[in-house]
Amino acid sequence: AYTGPVLVAFGTSDPVVPPEVGRSYGELYGPRARLVPIEGAGHVFESAVWREELFRRSLEFLLAIQ
Repeated sequence: AYTGPVLVAFGTSDPVVPPEVGRSYGELYGPRARLVPIEGAGHVFESAVWREELFRRSLEFLLAIQ
């Protein structure tokens, strides 16, 4: 029922949920989706660098949809 914008962030080295799943969600939501692959990150964004990128990109997304 949700019809708004969607952020799909995922680590490209996630051993739990493969990056293909994130890309599938991107296809499912179509132009409403913004895909944000975090290069090299795993399932829990293990390094501070990956978490900072995730938080920065999430904040950019939220500010853009206001």
